[in-house]
Amino acid sequence: MYRALPYKRAEFESRCKVKDKGDLTLGKSRTVLLEKLKESLASVLPITGIVFLLCFTVVPVPTDILMAFVVGAVLLILGMGLFTLGTDLAMTPIGEQVGSAITKSRKIWFVVLVCFVVGVIITVAEHVPVHDMMEVYHKARRAGVRVVGPNTFGIISPGKSKAGFMAHRLFLPGNVGLMSRSATNCYETVFMLSNNG
Repeated sequence: MYRALPYKRAEFESRCKVKDKGDLTLGKSRTVLLEKLKESLASVLPITGIVFLLCFTVVPVPTDILMAFVVGAVLLILGMGLFTLGTDLAMTPIGEQVGSAITKSRKIWFVVLVCFVVGVIITVAEHVPVHDMMEVYHKARRAGVRVVGPNTFGIISPGKSKAGFMAHRLFLPGNVGLMSRSATNCYETVFMLSNNG
């Protein structure tokens, strides 16, 4: 049974097309899984189509590599579908309950500490569906939280702090800031800037 806040249960049931208020049956759970698989298919299929188009027209590749790509695409779709289903069924309700418990504790120092620590959300995940990221963005904006990402390799203030997975040895303190959507281009630019003072 889906155990979350009452208003979330109603939202979940409407998304699952659950007509009764009883436990979710296997058939109804399949509906949710199929919905998640359709979402991930819609996210992965366009790039897969582009790769196929390129493989058959511009850059022919051996059959074994093409088959490995197909298997990888199928596994990616299944993995994303199961992952988003897991977050909806488990992680989101747990997060809501933890957040609710923190605010109900009335320990203002703890609430301030958590808000300070979570004041910036950094999303390093790739291939996050746009509609999911838009929901995160709007919720974060309402909460006064800044979102960096998705698909970022992080943020660094050389010699002070780092959040993400970049080679910190390349970065030096200074008065120049750099923003990049490409990790490789960022590394190259930072390397040139660092070597030239």
